[in-house]
Formats: sequence, C-alpha cells, structure tokens
Amino acid sequence: MGFSLEAGGTSTRLDDAGAIHVERLDGMAAQVGIIHCFIETAGGRERLHPARPAESKDGERGAFHWRQLGLVGEVNVSVDSQGHTSIHVDLGNEGDEQIELLSVGMELSAGMDGAACLVNTVDQSPVSIIPATDDFDSHAFTLLQWPDSESALLVGFSSLLRATCHVYGTGDEGGGRLEAVADYHGYLIDVGEQLTSESFWLGCGIDAQRLLGQWADALASQHGALTSGDLPVGWLGWAWTDAFAGESAEQLILETAEAIAELGLKELGFNTIWSSLTNLPQVTPGKGFEVDERQHPQGIQWLAAQLADQGLTLGLWYSAFWKPDTTDERERWLGATLLDADGAPLRQDKRWPYGEHVDAAPEKRLGFLCLDGSNSQVRQELHDLFSCWREWGVGYVMCDFLEAGSGPLAADAALHGHPQSESAAVAGAEVLRQGLKAVREGAGERMVLLGSTGPLLEGVGLLDAMRVAIDYCEGRPRIPATYFHPATYIQDDWPRHKAVLTNVAARAPFHRRLFKSAASHMLTVDEPLPMGEARIAATLTCMAPGVLFFGDDLRAIHPERLALLKRCLPVLEDGELRVLDLFSAHRHGRVPSLLLRRYERTWDDWTLLAAFNLEDDACVHKLTAECFGLDPAGDWLLFDFHARRLLGELGQGIKLCVPAGDVRLLRISRRREHPWLLSTDLHLSQGGASVDSVVWDDRGCVLSVSLRRAAGESGALWLQVPRGWDLVDDADGRLLMVAGQRDHVCRVPLDFHDAVLELSLRFQRLD
Repeated sequence: MGFSLEAGGTSTRLDDAGAIHVERLDGMAAQVGIIHCFIETAGGRERLHPARPAESKDGERGAFHWRQLGLVGEVNVSVDSQGHTSIHVDLGNEGDEQIELLSVGMELSAGMDGAACLVNTVDQSPVSIIPATDDFDSHAFTLLQWPDSESALLVGFSSLLRATCHVYGTGDEGGGRLEAVADYHGYLIDVGEQLTSESFWLGCGIDAQRLLGQWADALASQHGALTSGDLPVGWLGWAWTDAFAGESAEQLILETAEAIAELGLKELGFNTIWSSLTNLPQVTPGKGFEVDERQHPQGIQWLAAQLADQGLTLGLWYSAFWKPDTTDERERWLGATLLDADGAPLRQDKRWPYGEHVDAAPEKRLGFLCLDGSNSQVRQELHDLFSCWREWGVGYVMCDFLEAGSGPLAADAALHGHPQSESAAVAGAEVLRQGLKAVREGAGERMVLLGSTGPLLEGVGLLDAMRVAIDYCEGRPRIPATYFHPATYIQDDWPRHKAVLTNVAARAPFHRRLFKSAASHMLTVDEPLPMGEARIAATLTCMAPGVLFFGDDLRAIHPERLALLKRCLPVLEDGELRVLDLFSAHRHGRVPSLLLRRYERTWDDWTLLAAFNLEDDACVHKLTAECFGLDPAGDWLLFDFHARRLLGELGQGIKLCVPAGDVRLLRISRRREHPWLLSTDLHLSQGGASVDSVVWDDRGCVLSVSLRRAAGESGALWLQVPRGWDLVDDADGRLLMVAGQRDHVCRVPLDFHDAVLELSLRFQRLD
C-alpha cells in the first residue's frame, strides 16, 4: 500500500518494502531515485522494513513502524512546501539489556555523471570541489551541481545535535551511490530508552547556492541559530606589535583606543578591541580566572571599564577544553578529561610556543589535557569563568581550539577521545555541545562568542560567530624555533589565499543564517605587505562581510594603507554573495574566484564583481550580462575600482584580464543619458556606504549628491558624463575623455569639513 507525498515539484513515495522514492516532477537532471533507511548496531547492519503498512499522517508526513536488531521504532518522512524531503528515525530499546548503537543512515542511488561535488570539511580546513564520480567523504552535507543543466542536489542532515554526520559518495560513469550516515560511536541505548536520530535532508533545485541556503535555514531552525546583533568589528594587532615580549597589553590597548578615536574609526564601525592570549598568566591557556599582572597591571575589569567609557568593548581569548598538562592540573582534572583508546586522559601535544614556554625546546613545550564537556566539573568551571568575565565587562570571546573537546568529531584522529564511562552523552557532537552550553549560559545573551579551530556546524545555536577558514592575513609575534622567525608576517602565501577564498565562496550562504561568519582572524594591509596582497584581502572583506578585526599598528599605519582600511568600513551586509564559478573553476585547475554582490539603494542599484587571481600567470574571463543576471539588451557601464578606470560598456560581453597575484573590482551599473554617479572611493562598495542620495534635475541640469562620512575625511566621486554634456564650473571636478566611448569621466574631489556633504553639480548641454 505505502503512501505518497507531493509538494514543491517533488513526489515522495514510500512503498510496502520500506523504500522511499523521491522524484522531481519537472524532469530536472538531479534525480535521486530510491532511499533505503538502515540501522547498524553491534549485532549487524540492516535496512529497515515496515512491520505493518505505512500510513500518511496529514498529507505532508508519513511513517512506517519497524522492529529489528532488538529495537523498535518508526521512520518518519515529510516534504516541505519547497519540495525538500526530511527523514528521521525514532528508535527504542524494549529488550532486557543495553544495545550498542553504531549508526543510523540512508542509502541513496543517484545519477552523478557530469556533476561537480562540494566536499565539506568538519572544521576550518579547506573544502574541495571535485567530480562527483570520485569517491568522497563530506561532513554533514554534500552539494552536487550539474553545470550544463543548471540542476543541483543537496544531501545532508538538518540537525547535528548528537551524532557525527557524514555523506559518503561512491561514483562511477553513469551512476553513483550516496550514504548519509549519523555515527553514534557505540552509544549504549539503555533498556526502555527512546532516541530520535538526526534529521536527514534532501533537496533539488536549479540554483546550488540557493539550495545550500535553504539547507542552512533548515539547520538553523532545528538548532535555534544565534544570528542577530551587531558584528564585532575592531582591532587585534599582532602583525606589527608584540605585547608578549615588548610593551604591556594594557598600554598597547589604551594607546590603540586613542588612535581609533583620532582616526575616526569608531564612527566607521569600530566597536571592539580584542586582547588575544595576553590576559592569561604566562600566556598559558586554561588559567582564565587569573590575570597576568605584567600585561594588565590594573586588571581586566578596569580595562573593560576604560574602553566602555570610549564606546568600545573588550574581547578576550580562551581555549575552553584545554588544561595545561602539568602535575597539578592533571591531578585536579583526573576524571574530567576525554579518554584515549587505552582509557588514559586524552592529551593534545600542542608544544605551546608563547609566554614562559617560548625559550623551551619544542619537544619540551607545554601540551594540554582535553576536557570532557559532558563532565559536571568541566561545565561548572566554564559557566563560572564566563559568568565572571561577563561581570568584568568582557563582551567578546574567541573560543579557540574547539577540536580539543570534539572527540571523534575532530578532523585530527589523534583527538578522537571518548567521554568518561559515567557520561550519558554521545561521543563527539553531544559532548561538545554540552560544554558549549555551559559557556553560553555563563556568558549570557549579550556576550559574543566566536568559535575557531574545531567543528564549524555543531556549535550552531550556542555560538554567535564562527571562523569559516584557516588562519589568514595575520601576523605573529617573534617566536623562536618557528619556521617564519624572526619575521612577523608571511608574504606570497598563495596556498593559504586559495584555501580561504574557496571556503569563503563555498560557505557564503551560512552568514547570518547559521552564525556570523568570520573569514579570518584579522585583516592586515600595512606596509611592507605588497599592495596586491593588501587589495586581495581588503576586497574579500568587502565581498564576504562578517566579524572583522584589523591587525595593523593603528598608531603608525601608512596613510595610503589607512585609506584602504577605511574603505572596508563600515561593514555592509546587504546583498547576498554569489559565486559565478564555484562549480566550474576546478575544471581549469583554479579555485573559485569570481564573486558577485548586488547593492540596492533608493537612488540606484548596481552589481560588484570581484575577480581574484591567485595564480602565477594572468587569467582572462569572458563575461556577459547573463553572468551577472542582467538584461543583455540593457546598457551597462563597467568601472574598475582599483585602477580608477572606466572600462566602457558591457555590450555583448568583455574579456577581463586579471594580473597574477591581484584582484579587479568592477562596478556594473546602468548607463544614463545624463550625468550620473559612476563610483566613489569612500568605500569598496562604491556607493553602498556614505552616499545617502543621488538626484538628477533634468530641468536645471543639476546633479545633487548627499554624502555622509566623518569630519576630516576626504575622497572622490567618479561621474559618468555622456558626450554632449559639460561641467559648468571646472573647479567642481576634472573631465576626462575616454577614447572610443560614449561617455566621459569626471572626477569630483570630496572634503568633509562636517559629517554631511551636499554637492550640487551644474552641467550644460553642448550645441
């Protein structure tokens, strides 16, 4: 008998044998075929079969009961209004002894020939885009795109609350097989215990990035994602300052706060100064209640109050699941750590290079015990510490090295520990989340918590923000015995640039859906960093907004680089990031590099294209109006921001050449038959910030522009001036003829004597 559900262009049918048939009704290339649910225990692995006929519950949901492997339960299937299929398994132990649960999963048949596949990683390490016919292991979800048919398929889990979730792919020409597996790592189901599996999620569509956003919405709904509130934006330092061996952190922070005020950065969005590590005695993780008196002689609470008086928030750093592996700490935390395969306390041999450990030989440097987040002693300390910091006035904390508390969820197999025997939590995600829940409860609702160096998705609903890529754009203090010593910054690290750009492109839909994204620890742009690298980092910051900290010494930054820094501010979040070559760049041996963002204001709308080239040879892209989602019959102008150059009209398309190790940032806007705004150098968005209004008075031939920026700032506007028009007063700007084009360019200087600048530019028609 079975049942059938139909919604959003998808038909989902359950037959009497327990097979779930999912079919797109529009003939889309992304066809799934048949899904079989399975359970694996210590007694074996079996597909689930109905113990009695399946039934439809309300037209949108259906279920069948099963009884296998000593367990009994129900498979629940639903289809939402957009045609996405969700499946979860309820199971219970009605026997007389515990049952060891290994996994719950779905087997899927899918025609993957011709598709490209996004392989997700558990943490900040690089994702990859590969042919879907290759074998792969993708964390939490995988996303397939058929470039030639504009068809996409996402297979994954919309909850990650307890199990470690993977999607495995085995492909071959003309077909393929996917397995979505929720791994419970031998969790013991007690007699009489009921358990609901993680929710499996499947969706098809014509837009892969939109589909990923819809999956993220589903995950956010189940986890209660924390996405509201202001972005932390401010200063960290590290690149050209050294609070570890030089001036005290307190002195450096206070002087930087003065520089922030003098440079007008607070008016541009600065709200936080983050002191990373320096609050910890001897820079030793795990000692959060103590304060390093050399670094902070007045104390953290005093410093937080000083910054608050200036409208700034103090941020700190902490590794929630580390304790120093010393004799005293090992004795204190014995029984509260994760355990390795031999039952011994799990240890991460980090060879800590900071503080009092800096002069030690690497093999003698400090390692750390990995704490069990499900342990009551650990949870109590985390709650008390973050509650203390909240009372001190701390408003931002990076929770680093989450991998240490992640057990089998961690990317590093050496960290695959399991909780103590008295724990009732599933190893991995549930243990980690119990620890993070204690952090969240201690921190309260207002403190911003950012996760790093660990699972990206399992903290959703507990952490406000997440790093989405590896360390990037950051300097380091002088650390002996490191490969970059005595330098403090690494130039031309193109593999790192590529890894970060790929992750930012692939994970763009997560921002403000699952958390506030952070592309990197910080943004560093000052000399002696080459301008090309500075432009790349700053442009990526504009195209993929999120949590942002600057790494330069603001007390002595070069004026040209300060101007570049200011062009990143304020951080604008409107207009969702699109990636033109996310699923095609790998065909040419490159990483995704064409990022698109659309801005809409009451006075105009336009598109930004950032074309990155991280290779050692020039790259040429053929671009048309259709690439940007624009009407090919329209008149569109292209302005190159970094070159300050009008490229001309888009027409039937252009060939855009991007030099090696650089980026081009184009503004694509409608061409007018009268003078109009073409670009501005006040902000990389070229009008998204600082321009309040643009109005053309056809009768008086006057272009009125209202701008807003901090008093003392300066910059320029670039105007499109069609041939046949002239600027009445040459003092207002300089007119430049562009050979072979229908338009001239006019540069208008801007000087903000006050926060608001009103321009009225008179033009005249030429006979």
